[in-house]
Amino acid sequence: MPETGIELRHLRAFRAVMTVGSTLHAAKVLSVSQPSVSRLISELETARAEVLFERRQGRLYPTDSARQLIEEVSRALEGVEAVASADRWGQRPLKIATPHGLATSLLPPVLRAMQERYPRLKFSVDLFTYHEAVNAVAMRRADIGLIKTPVDHPAIALEELVTAPTVALIPQDHPLARLDMVRVRDLRGVPLVLLGRHRPFRVQLDEAMEKAGIVPNVVLETHAVDVARSFVEAGIGITLANALIASREVRPNIAVRSFEISLPHTFAAITSRNAPTPSIVTTALELMKITSRKLVEARS
Repeated sequence: MPETGIELRHLRAFRAVMTVGSTLHAAKVLSVSQPSVSRLISELETARAEVLFERRQGRLYPTDSARQLIEEVSRALEGVEAVASADRWGQRPLKIATPHGLATSLLPPVLRAMQERYPRLKFSVDLFTYHEAVNAVAMRRADIGLIKTPVDHPAIALEELVTAPTVALIPQDHPLARLDMVRVRDLRGVPLVLLGRHRPFRVQLDEAMEKAGIVPNVVLETHAVDVARSFVEAGIGITLANALIASREVRPNIAVRSFEISLPHTFAAITSRNAPTPSIVTTALELMKITSRKLVEARS
């Protein structure tokens, strides 16, 4: 241990808390426990003999000392991480942070294509929420993150991949499966398996149904397209989902139909704004863009 008692783990914990705003979220990004993060911050404060965060009503507020220190810490860690990762793609994996739906829809063909181009390349795919994926990339815990826009973070660079429309997943024996396009009025009285309560997509859908004078018959709610698909497959109801993730959820007994209202979903890949983008990451981003558009075109 250095004479100051300060180690890289203290600096990483400090940077994480400054980036995501709490020890809880920092712990998730660093894959450690919340008490561990709190202890590291306390040890850093003791080593520096200064208060870096004010604790008020269970929240942390950075002091002026913390705001000054973060610039030095960021530069130091960026240098260490650059040395650690340089020319090591054959030794360390390409790290991708993604929600489950994109891990099962977009990534399989992309990583297969990457494998053909870079036979020695290894991959690490960590499942996160969109918010957690942003934090993972901002903290340099992942090389690439897959997210749904809008998102705004000073530490990330965003590359839009595709805008996917909303489609309907319907049991093949359901009357609506005979239609080429499902309209809002067709949903009157139909059992629905709906996604993402309070999310922008769901709010727009609820507003469209209210405008049409329809009280939605929601029999089940979930936040994952593959889960919703399983309930559609069981005949519990129909669901509405984005065409990108739905592209991998098609089964012989499920019909995919276009939906009257666009209700667009824009997906993007993110990388760290505070580090150069290696050519291997640029290749992955390009393949993600090409593949996502092909998947959407096949289901729109």
